[in-house]
Amino acid sequence: MTSSINADLTVPNVPTSNECRIMVKSLNNIFFDINNSFFIINNSAIPQLVVDTSVIELSLPLDTVVAVEREISNFGDEGSVLNYEIDLDYELNGEGYLSFDGEDDFVDLGANLLSGAGDFSITLWMKTLETNEVIIQQRNGGFNGEYQLNINGNGQLNFWTYWDGYRWSVSSLESVNDGNWHHVVLVQDETINGGRMYVDGFEVSNNSDGLVNLDGSIHSYLGADMRDYVNYFSGSIDAVGILSIALSNMDIEVIYSGGQNFNLNYNHNGYSGANDLEVFYTFNIMSGITLFDVSGNGNDGNISGAIWDGDLVPVPDWLDVSNSNSWLESGENEQISITVNTDELENDTSYVGHVLILTSSEAISIPINLNTGNNLGAGISHLPKDFNLYPAYPNPFNPTITLHYDLPEDAIINIIIYDIMGRRIKTLFNGSQSAGYKSIQWNANNSVGQSVSAGIYLYQIQVGDIREIRKIILLK
Repeated sequence: MTSSINADLTVPNVPTSNECRIMVKSLNNIFFDINNSFFIINNSAIPQLVVDTSVIELSLPLDTVVAVEREISNFGDEGSVLNYEIDLDYELNGEGYLSFDGEDDFVDLGANLLSGAGDFSITLWMKTLETNEVIIQQRNGGFNGEYQLNINGNGQLNFWTYWDGYRWSVSSLESVNDGNWHHVVLVQDETINGGRMYVDGFEVSNNSDGLVNLDGSIHSYLGADMRDYVNYFSGSIDAVGILSIALSNMDIEVIYSGGQNFNLNYNHNGYSGANDLEVFYTFNIMSGITLFDVSGNGNDGNISGAIWDGDLVPVPDWLDVSNSNSWLESGENEQISITVNTDELENDTSYVGHVLILTSSEAISIPINLNTGNNLGAGISHLPKDFNLYPAYPNPFNPTITLHYDLPEDAIINIIIYDIMGRRIKTLFNGSQSAGYKSIQWNANNSVGQSVSAGIYLYQIQVGDIREIRKIILLK
């Protein structure tokens, strides 16, 4: 005998999710499932990410650690939830890649990179002068679940797939063995029951002879036909990415235009495949026998014979970010702390990095420009050199705005908000502050004793004999 119980459930503000379950906790910490399947919560309120993206400029000596704060806010619809992640990206000078000698070099990428008969994409950069050689394959010890990208006797690219018989295959019309870098993308696409080949951003071939059903237990390799130990690659390979989706024409154009340093790990510039990235090898480590998968999925490769090449000089990780949240409800904000560490950097050198705020629809970058130099003096190593007042952000604003400024030494600070008629609206700060990289907020809804309406306002900051006034606009 069964009985049904009706109950109203109030769901807190959470991001849209398709992996929700209802559970009840009883005595002794025992949980019971109420529903026997996952259900979807759809939060239709639209969030709006707001973050100060002005460049952080730092000049620091070696063996120094400094922290700079920036604020993340959700200015979206009431009830919206901003779901975000934070990542780091570094701008590197030069190119790094692996070179293969055509005799016995290869890289074992391991198993489980691709499986099944669904959509997938393979993107890589290559250059060679030779023919009859294999660039990448998933093929060893058997016939089922296989693919291979090779350069044929005419210098053309050829990609074939096999699963109890040949499936889709494509070839380039032009030869690519000209010693120049070429960007190659292979796409299995269920909508055409086959696949497509792209070279240097353009589709050059397609075929609808059936989908390959890949065996995930088979290893993938760079640089040779490892089933027969033949057709070793002679040339260079860089920036290999494998995705479990069919990349669009726009995705491929963006990746090609971005060059060998384009980062597949996050969606930006029109590329939207990051959430389906299975593996990504950037070839930036420039040492050792491990080809690291920087997608976070742990599919590291083992290098056998191939050597590091190029003029890229690797740099240590000199940025770190700490924050406590992964989402913000409407009207909420959070300070993130960006730590810069010059311990392992070179003296008198410029570095550029980016703190990335990533949502499902956009990637916002906070650039950090760092110059190192021991001649700055240990006594002021962690402090800005000059007073600097940055533009308030966001501007226009509603209802919260953040003021950033650099304070080179301890000082008495006075920060006041005025209306356009010169009447004092709010004293944000009046007192002593220690030197450092500073920020302060004004929430126009919390100005005690004042009815703050939309319009133009002024903020004045006075530090000793320095006085600066800037204009801000409140929207309602």
